[in-house]
Amino acid sequence: VSNALALLGLTYPIAEGQAGGVVRFYSHFLGASVSKTKQGYAVDFSLSKALHQTLTFVEDGDVPTPGEKLAEVCLYVVSMEKLKTAYEKCSEAGLVEATWEEVENSREFSFSRCPDPTDQKIVLELRHRLRAPEHKEWPLPKDLPSRAVFSSAS
Repeated sequence: VSNALALLGLTYPIAEGQAGGVVRFYSHFLGASVSKTKQGYAVDFSLSKALHQTLTFVEDGDVPTPGEKLAEVCLYVVSMEKLKTAYEKCSEAGLVEATWEEVENSREFSFSRCPDPTDQKIVLELRHRLRAPEHKEWPLPKDLPSRAVFSSAS
């Protein structure tokens, strides 16, 4: 049973003082564009020109310690090449247990720990599932031209 939901904007609370590390994580490991907003820091991604989404992290002094069941986000990258780049960076940091062959076959990988690349301290625990557009559950029609799923600085 799936409780899948497509959201245009999602706000997620993080502990006070962790925003810098979260920004560095998404930029370094996933190549994502992150911008400062009035509410916090927004990771920008989209599935097409018609659908732009953001995941905004807001510092909060009352963030509870993560339990056994973490919240999960599923994010699509623009290509298998981008998936491989993200996989290699995450794998080098010990975040991923799957082999590249498994990832290449499934067109996805997942991880839960998000370290600040400057000191490897875990700044966020949130289950991430990264997928390539070739994944069998790609949510848009195959003939719909897409642009970058993660709006990348590069």
